[in-house]
Amino acid sequence: MSGATFIEKAIAAHSGRARVVPGELVGARVDLVVSDELSFPQVIDELAALGADRVWDPQRVVVVADHETPARDVASANGMVRTRAFCREQGIPHLLDAGEAGIMHVVLPERGLIAPGELVVGYDSHVITAGGLGAVGLGIGATDTAVALAFGETWLRVPESVRVTIAGTPSRWAGPKDAMLELTQRLGQAGCLYQAVEIDGPYVAALGMDGRFTLANMAIEVGAKSAAVRIDETTLAYARERAGHSGAGLAAWADPDAAYAAVHELDVADLPPLVALPGAPDRGVPVSEAAGAHLDQIFIGTCTNGRISDLRVAAEVLRGRKVHPGTRLIVVPGSPEVYLAALREGLIADLVEAGAVIGPAGCGPCAGLHLGVLGDGEVALATSSRNFPGRMGALSSKVYLAGPAVAAASAIAGAVAAPEEVLG
Repeated sequence: MSGATFIEKAIAAHSGRARVVPGELVGARVDLVVSDELSFPQVIDELAALGADRVWDPQRVVVVADHETPARDVASANGMVRTRAFCREQGIPHLLDAGEAGIMHVVLPERGLIAPGELVVGYDSHVITAGGLGAVGLGIGATDTAVALAFGETWLRVPESVRVTIAGTPSRWAGPKDAMLELTQRLGQAGCLYQAVEIDGPYVAALGMDGRFTLANMAIEVGAKSAAVRIDETTLAYARERAGHSGAGLAAWADPDAAYAAVHELDVADLPPLVALPGAPDRGVPVSEAAGAHLDQIFIGTCTNGRISDLRVAAEVLRGRKVHPGTRLIVVPGSPEVYLAALREGLIADLVEAGAVIGPAGCGPCAGLHLGVLGDGEVALATSSRNFPGRMGALSSKVYLAGPAVAAASAIAGAVAAPEEVLG
C-alpha cells in the first residue's frame, strides 16, 4: 500500500485509526469549533434543536464578530446581544468582539488558536484558510457545527488528495493572489471538487506566512474541501511563536510515496499581475487585457489580502499619489494587529493621504453586507476571493478581483490598471 497524504494522516489521527482511505465515512474529534457573529445565532438554534444545553468544551469554541461589526442595523445588533449572552452563559472565553474583532481567518492564527495538524471546523467556507498553517480547516453547515459544539466531533467522507506544486518567480508586482488566480483559471471552479489540496514547491517554500494563508484561502475557489500548505520550518516557527507549540509538526506531512488523484504543476515564472473578470474567480486574465475598465470603488482587505504584507504593497503604490476623484478606495485591515502594525509603520497615513477610507478591522464590504455595499450598476475591484454577481451588493453590480498592487494602481487610475502604468 502506498503512503498516506496529509489529509489522510490528519483524519486518521483525529479518528483514532491507523489509516483511512478516500471515500470512507469517519467520525473525527475536532480541536476547535469556530463561527462568525452573522452565523452564530443560527448555530445556537441548531444546538437547541439537538436538545443540547452545554457546549462540549468552552475553551475550544471561538466566535469572532467580523461580518457586521460594528452593528449595521438593529437585527445585527440584536444578533450580537444574543451571541454575547450565550457565550457568557456557556463560559466561552473566546468571543472576539469590539476592539478584539477582526476577520476570523486572520485572527485565529495570529492569536495562536490553531496549530499545524489540528482539525478546525466552522460554519464558514473560508475556514479552509487554516491550511496556510498546515491545519485542516473544514467549512461545514449550521447543523454540523452545532453537533461539533455539543460533542466535539464531526463526520466526513475522506476526500481524495490533489497535489499542487508551484515553482518560479513571478513578475515584480505579482504575488500569491496572482498564482491562485492563474490556478483557478486553469482548473475551473470544480477542478478540485471535494478534494484535499496540498500546496508545495520552491515558490511556496520562499513565502512568508501571509502569502501561505492567501494560497490556502483561495483553494476554495477550485472546489477544494480542504487545503494545506506544506509544513516546514517557517510554519513551525510561526506556530511556536503564536501558539507556543508546533502541533503535529513535520511528521504529519504527506509521505513521499502518497497516492494522489491528480498532480498539478504551476510555473509562475514571470507571471504578470492578473485580474479576474466580473462573474467568477476563474475568469483570470493578465491585467493588460482588462486595463482601462472603469471602476467606481476599490476595496483592499478580506481574509484573502487583508494582512500587513498586503497593506505594505498597497501603500508602496499609493504613497505620494492620489485616488482618482471619481473612484472610492476602501481599505479594511484584517485584524487589530494588522491595523496597529500599519499605524506604526505609517501605512495608514500613506493610505489616508492618498484618499482612502479606512474601515474597522473585519470583513468590510466583501459579502455585500456592510461598509461599502455597491449600488445598481456600480463596478468595483476587490482583493477578495469571490466576484459572483451581487457578491458585493446590487445584483447588477460587477466586481473584478486582483491583488493589492493592481488594486492600488487602479484606485489611482480610476480604472483597471497595472502598477507600472501609474508609477511611471
